[in-house]
Amino acid sequence: MKNWTWTLSWEKPTDRTLVHTYAFPNHVVVDDGRRIRFAPHAYSGRVISTGEFRDRVMLPFPYIEVDFRIHGAASGGPIICGSYIVGINCTEWPENLDHPPGPGFGVQSLCLADAFLDNVVLPSESSPRRVTFNELVCAGVINVQGYSAPSETALEKGQLVDMTMAATVPFPRVELEQYF
Repeated sequence: MKNWTWTLSWEKPTDRTLVHTYAFPNHVVVDDGRRIRFAPHAYSGRVISTGEFRDRVMLPFPYIEVDFRIHGAASGGPIICGSYIVGINCTEWPENLDHPPGPGFGVQSLCLADAFLDNVVLPSESSPRRVTFNELVCAGVINVQGYSAPSETALEKGQLVDMTMAATVPFPRVELEQYF
C-alpha cells in the first residue's frame, strides 16, 4: 500500500497567484494526556512577490511573500498552489496577532536542492547512508513537478542577499548589562 503524498513543484508561483496553507494552532491535550484534539486552521491569499535571493535576517533562499497569516504553528508546513507544494512556511512579520493578516514569508521548494538526510536506505539499497535531495527524487521517493537537478556551478545557493528587502523578522539584538 502506498501512502498519499503531496507533489512538490520546482516552479515558482507568479505574483497574485492564489495559494493556501494550514496549521494546527489550537490543539488541546485531553483525557490526562491520552488524546489530542486537533483544531486545524486554513489560510488562503495571494503571492505578493518571489525572489531568487534571501533576506538579511532569517529566510533561506529563495523566498515567497504572501498576503495571509502564517501562524506560528504553520512553520515548516506547505504553501500550496493548485495541487502542488510550491513553498515552505517560515514566518510572519510583524509577529503578533493584533494586526491585519500578513505579510507572511516562506521559501520556494527550490530551497531543498542542497538538502540531505543521514541514515537513509533507498529502495534499491540495503545499507543506510547520507542521501541527497537529488538522489531521493531520482529514486522516486519524492515527487517533484518540473524538477531539474541542481547545477554545481550555480551561484545562488542562498548566497545572494538583497540588502534592500524589508526585514522579515526583528534584527538580532544584543543587550549588555553590567553588574557591580
